Amino acid sequence: MTECQAAGRRSVGFLVLAMLAAISLIAVSLVIKGDLLSGFARVAVALIPVPFFVVMLVAGVRFNRRLDERARQIQLEALAIAFLGTGVFVMTWGQLERVDVLPGMNAGTVWAPMSFIYMAGYFFSLRRYS
Repeated sequence: MTECQAAGRRSVGFLVLAMLAAISLIAVSLVIKGDLLSGFARVAVALIPVPFFVVMLVAGVRFNRRLDERARQIQLEALAIAFLGTGVFVMTWGQLERVDVLPGMNAGTVWAPMSFIYMAGYFFSLRRYS
């Protein structure tokens, strides 16, 4: 198997894993919303998607370790921008939540802006190092 084929297989595997994580998260959300479970069973079902996301984290770290120095620098800068930018977003949202301008924050509220801030940081860094 060539290196290109191996990379393609890893990419497909990561996409399948991401889809399983998303499907499990949606399914668990529907089960929990339906009030079919109570007590410990509800907590256990809520934690079902966590292993998928842990494996995605490990896969992301492995991917990053295969990058060359330039690509790693771009990723590092993009992640730093996303981390700090998300912090600004969360602090701003929290302050506006205190004065009853915005509703309570949840994971979905944080993930979408964090993804966009990361993409902006990635393209900014890519342009800077090109």
